[in-house]
Amino acid sequence: MTHLAILLALLLEPATAATTQPSPGSNPIFVAREHIAAGRLAEAERLLRPLVPDPNAPVTSEPAELLEVIRRTRREFSLSPADMLAKLKRSIPDATLGDLERWRERGQLQARVLDDTLFYFRREPVNLFRFSDEARARRTPTTQPAGGFDLVRHLARVVEAAEATGREDVHPVRHRLRYEVVIPADHPRLRAGATVRAWLPFAQEYERQREVRLVSASEDHRETAASGSPHRALYYEHVVEDPNAAVRFWAEIEYVASAYVPKLDPKRVQPYSIETPLYRENTAERPPHITFSPELKAALAEAIEDETNPLLKARRIFEWVCRNVAYASEVEYSIIPAITQKALTARRGDCGVQAMTFITMCRAAGVPARWQSGFATLPSGDDMHDWAEFYVEPWGWLPADPSYGFQESDDERVRWFYFGGLDPYRFIVNHDFGRPFSPPKTSFRSEPTDFQRGEIEIDGHNLYFDEWDYELKVTTVPLVRSSAALEEALDAFVPAALRAGRVPGAVIAVGSRTPDGFTALRRTYGFLRTAPSSAPMREDAIFDLASLTKPIATGTSLMRLVEQGRVALEDPVGKYLPEFSTDAKRAITVRHLMTHTSGMPPYLDRAAQDALRAKHGFPCPAAARAAVRGAEPKVAPGSTVIYSCLNAILCAEIVEAVSGRPLAAVASDEVFEPLGMRETRFNPPKLLDERLVPTTRAEHGRGPGGFLLGQVHDPLAALLAGTSGNAGLFSTAADLERFAQMILGGGALEGARVLRPETVKAMLTCHTQGLSNEKGKPDARGLLWDMITDDAEPPGEPAWTWWGHTGYTGTAIYIQPDRGLYVLVLTNRVHPDDRGEVDALRRGVRTLVRDVLGREHTARAAAR
Repeated sequence: MTHLAILLALLLEPATAATTQPSPGSNPIFVAREHIAAGRLAEAERLLRPLVPDPNAPVTSEPAELLEVIRRTRREFSLSPADMLAKLKRSIPDATLGDLERWRERGQLQARVLDDTLFYFRREPVNLFRFSDEARARRTPTTQPAGGFDLVRHLARVVEAAEATGREDVHPVRHRLRYEVVIPADHPRLRAGATVRAWLPFAQEYERQREVRLVSASEDHRETAASGSPHRALYYEHVVEDPNAAVRFWAEIEYVASAYVPKLDPKRVQPYSIETPLYRENTAERPPHITFSPELKAALAEAIEDETNPLLKARRIFEWVCRNVAYASEVEYSIIPAITQKALTARRGDCGVQAMTFITMCRAAGVPARWQSGFATLPSGDDMHDWAEFYVEPWGWLPADPSYGFQESDDERVRWFYFGGLDPYRFIVNHDFGRPFSPPKTSFRSEPTDFQRGEIEIDGHNLYFDEWDYELKVTTVPLVRSSAALEEALDAFVPAALRAGRVPGAVIAVGSRTPDGFTALRRTYGFLRTAPSSAPMREDAIFDLASLTKPIATGTSLMRLVEQGRVALEDPVGKYLPEFSTDAKRAITVRHLMTHTSGMPPYLDRAAQDALRAKHGFPCPAAARAAVRGAEPKVAPGSTVIYSCLNAILCAEIVEAVSGRPLAAVASDEVFEPLGMRETRFNPPKLLDERLVPTTRAEHGRGPGGFLLGQVHDPLAALLAGTSGNAGLFSTAADLERFAQMILGGGALEGARVLRPETVKAMLTCHTQGLSNEKGKPDARGLLWDMITDDAEPPGEPAWTWWGHTGYTGTAIYIQPDRGLYVLVLTNRVHPDDRGEVDALRRGVRTLVRDVLGREHTARAAAR
């Protein structure tokens, strides 16, 4: 038997079980346990089945529970060597069965022999890549996405906030959770009249988790466990009416969690009152998981030596666990008879194994300790999580999270943060382990030790985790008005929104006007490209701005001519473009073009584009311009808002007709160069290809795999050779920030004036009051700018109005003149297949900016 197999056999038997063959006259339960520990599951089943008269009855007896443990054990170790090899080859293509055997012998691949057959842990090779340098070196390299939450930087900010304010609870974060479990409609126990009972996790009201509120719950919610309960659960009960319908239980929960940063000084420690219930209960053994075995006592002596100070004893135990029990993905706790003994034998385990080991060692050392668990809700992702608390006067209960362990920081306060401190990204559900629910569950629990995913039973029969689904959705918003808080909020939201929308990557920029200029935040997320190879997003990425060209290049250039008196908004377009001197178009003015009220059609349809290509080739700018000028309006000017790319192209035609220069030259000389926007241009050269964001494949795509790269995605702008009034501009976040700052500066930036203040005001003023679009909905437009109004949230708050524009490729610019804010959302949503969705991302980013930067929080919340 291999080293790891021996360890696993020890883990799966009681501490007192023998390893010899059972004697015929032994207790069948005891013998069955020996068989299970040795992997002789069929033999154990043979002994246990006669002890369970009705195999279809709910699992409530010890023999029935052991049969269920056998089933769960087979589920946990379900990969044959061939299965394991096939799974591993996805990461190490040249892996062999010999590699598996070698890694298993070294204890780097978790496996068990069950009924004389080798099986691997179903979650492998996750642990292999934690413990094998060789496997990591041979693994196929993968490109990691850009951006994401930096825990060490967050902790440094939290520590600084605690130092600056003198408070222990800082950096409050509002949580909004939606938790749902679903029993599929085809579950065999969903029969008409069946009673379904469910327990879902709920937030404890606690020192570091306050203002807990059940916002809403599905109609079957019956009871809520009291705060302070060992396991705080929402209880549901449902009688099945339609057996063909899935059963859902859900809850929406809100609370505010704060970081905890105590100043721990060993000199302040006070002696325990050892006769109190708190001390007696939390320094006692609780078999089978908390036992003061010889192995435990030896580890404790090694850890604390002759230390007598309770705080320092706990600190030494924390360090010992961090250094001696390596983190590893774990089997379900219901098949581990003794968690601490498992840790001491295998010297590895997940967060719960590490926490239980810390608790057991603290208790054996006379330091009260207890379990705490729920979920970690970090901006980098949420997951089930267990940690511990230990008790030292005068502080009371202090957190300890061995699985987060030592942080990589030169600052000792940050390095040791998780001994005594806790981040604000937690969903605390449990203050203990293995206790009954309220109301109690009758059948053998899916998780007898912990409680996170929930528990379900139908007519007394437990439903195991493989019989139903659960989903936790978390939204977190720091209640601190700062760029750092906004950064955390974005780090929590944007990666998830990109995944949900199937968008490869993004650059997000947010700026706020201050008396000294602007404070700016810029974050990158995901990938610059995903095909034909992947590359992480970069801060200096150059995006195809698509329709952002309209306000930035076309609108600004045209309004400069208006300022110079060379064009007037009320001028008929026919004054500059002869094709508009016809009866049908004579009444169309420059203002009509800039406010999308000209009546012109939205675009040249596909048939017209194909005809141009067939007759004139590609590109064909002169023919395309003639086609645009020759288009006929759909409705009378000034009557309806019809968003039209033709309007912007015609505005560019006016710029070129009046100035005598191409739009690209006018915009560059009079807008981009004065503002220092040195990387904003039409038709960027190939030397910038490494920074250019690809869009979709095309016959003329110059990028790898035939993707458009530095070539305009918009078909009409492509016919116009890449320089058009509606699309074709390329730029970076840094350049666009300078443009946004100019707009917020009333047309000037750092001494360079591009527009007059009254011109900017005119551009960002609604010119379409009382008008609707073709769908009959009000449509507010400025001068090639759109007005976007976000709903009030919460109700009663004033609605927020932004001026901005979006681009088909996934770009957006938003300006809040009154509050001095700007937001840029630059994505490559059309890459690689034009299927990405960004509306939720754009809306969510605006909401976060409003919540974190644009709204004054109450003094009470801000002080926490």
